[in-house]
Amino acid sequence: MSDDRIDLEQLRASAFKSEEPKARTVVSLAWLRQVHGELTAGRVAQAQLSRARTVDDVIQDLRTGPIERTSTL
Repeated sequence: MSDDRIDLEQLRASAFKSEEPKARTVVSLAWLRQVHGELTAGRVAQAQLSRARTVDDVIQDLRTGPIERTSTL
């Protein structure tokens, strides 16, 4: 199966190295949707990873933090 993912670094590099100042690049709507989908998926994955780290930090703090107990007489 071919890899249809877009190399965003290559895309960024090619976008800024035009030899003509007013050069135009024509892209299809399907291609733009693919780029948007990949960028959105990356943001969602990053948010999920950040959330997972936060939950792990809370759990770790609960495990290692001091336990305070109060007793009443």
